[in-house]
Amino acid sequence: MKKRWILLIVPLLMALMMNAASASELLGNVLSLVLNSPDDAVLADDCRADAEDARIIIASGAHYQLIAAAKQENGWESAVVSTNAVYQPSEGYGVPTLARTEDGFELAYPEAGEVYRFALRHDSTNHPIYTLVFAKMGDIVVTKRENFGYLVTQGEDGAVWSKMVTLADFNIHQMPRGTADVRRMNEMACGLQRFANVRKDGVKEIRQEWRHVPIQTVCGSYLTDDPHVSEAHQEELPAGTKLTALGYCGWAYVYVEAEVDGETLYGFVPQRDVIFDDVEQPELMAEFVGHWRAKGGGGWYDDFQLDADGNFSAADDDGERTCSGTWSIVQTPVGSNLYWRGDIPTIVLRGTDGTVSRYGIQVEKEKIMPGAWSIYLSLSTNETGRSYVPDGADGDWVYTDDIIGWFARLFFSILGY
Repeated sequence: MKKRWILLIVPLLMALMMNAASASELLGNVLSLVLNSPDDAVLADDCRADAEDARIIIASGAHYQLIAAAKQENGWESAVVSTNAVYQPSEGYGVPTLARTEDGFELAYPEAGEVYRFALRHDSTNHPIYTLVFAKMGDIVVTKRENFGYLVTQGEDGAVWSKMVTLADFNIHQMPRGTADVRRMNEMACGLQRFANVRKDGVKEIRQEWRHVPIQTVCGSYLTDDPHVSEAHQEELPAGTKLTALGYCGWAYVYVEAEVDGETLYGFVPQRDVIFDDVEQPELMAEFVGHWRAKGGGGWYDDFQLDADGNFSAADDDGERTCSGTWSIVQTPVGSNLYWRGDIPTIVLRGTDGTVSRYGIQVEKEKIMPGAWSIYLSLSTNETGRSYVPDGADGDWVYTDDIIGWFARLFFSILGY
C-alpha cells in the first residue's frame, strides 16, 4: 500500500515541479523584455505556465511599471509598458496585486480599497488590447456600458462617462473621483474636439490647428510637461487660475497656455480639474426655442425640443437614444477655431445622465414669398454639422398660419414642392 502511494505521489510532485519551472521560465522571458538593471524587482505577476499572456509590475529604481506581454510568433513581446497605470512608491497606496480573471486581469491596491479590471481581446494582427471594464475606488464604481462608455456611480448619484479606456492610455491618477469629475471631463472632451498632437518626445508644432478657448481651474491643480510618464508638477495652479485651452491629450489632460508670473508657459493640466470660462448669453435663447427635427447631416439626435425655461429633451427617430436636461447659450470666443462656420454662439446641452454636448448654433431664416419661410437651425463642429427644420415644416418651408400662408402652400404644391 505504501509503495502504491509513492507511485502516485512521485508523478504528481514531478508535474508540480515542471509547472513551477515553466512558470518561472515564462516570468523570465517576460522580464527579459523590460528589465534594465539587476536592481529591478518584481512586485507582482500573474504568470501561468500554460498561458500566452502575462502581466507583471516591476520596481525599477524609484518607479513602478506595469508590463503586459503576449506570446507572438517570434516569442514574447511587450504589448504595454506603463508608468501611469500604477501608483508610485512615494504615494503611499501600498503594494499592488495582480490576478487573472476569466477574460483578462485585475489590478488591485488592497490597502487603499481600489480595484481595476481589464478585458483582453486581440485585433486583426493578433495584437492584444486591454479594455477597462470595471473599477472601484472607495465609494466610486465605474462599470462598462453595453454599447459605449461607462456608468460612474457614487452613492445614489450616477453619470455616464463618454469614453472608452484601454490599458495603453489608462492613467490611474486621473480616473474620475466623483460624478462631478465625469461631467467636467465629458464637457471638455466634447467642447475642444481636437487632440493635442502629443508624442513621447513632445508636442508637435501645429499652432494653426489649436483651439483658443478660455478655461479655469476649479480646484488646486498643476501644470506638467510630461503627461505620459512622470506627470511631474511643472507649476502649481490654485483654484480659479485662468488658462487658454489649446487641445486635449487623450482623456486625462488638456494642453494649455498659462501666464505665470509674467511668463507664458505651455503644458498639460488634468482634464477633471478645469471648466470652460463661459460668458452666458441668455438674451439669445429665444431665437432657438422650439421643436426641431433633423433635415440633413449627422451627429446629434434626430429630434429635440428647446424650452424657454432652459430645459431640453431629445430623441432619435427609432427611439433607441433619448436624453433630457438643461441648455444654455454661451459666447464663442473670437478666434477660438472651434467651428467651421466661424465664431457663432455655442449651445451647451447638459444631460441629466452626465453627458454634455457643445455645438456652434445658428438659425438661418429667409422669406421665400409672402406666407412662406425657409428656416434652418444648424449645429456645427469643427468639421461637420447637422441641420434641422422646425417641427411642422412642410418639406423645406414653414408657412404662416393665415390665408396668405394657405395660398403660399397651395402655390408650392402646384409647383411640386
